[in-house]
Amino acid sequence: MSVYSAQCQCGALRLNATVDPDMVVVCSCKFCQRRTGSPFGAAGYFSRDAISTTGE
Repeated sequence: MSVYSAQCQCGALRLNATVDPDMVVVCSCKFCQRRTGSPFGAAGYFSRDAISTTGE
């Protein structure tokens, strides 16, 4: 079983999912380039009920 986790930069909010994402995308539009500071952005999308949160 895979475990996916993410957190904000300060670590106050954490997200965990134990299911595979519904969708994974890689985008090279100007917005994603600006958002990530790289030539592309990548993201995984999960359904709300698949995610558990900790913190504020």
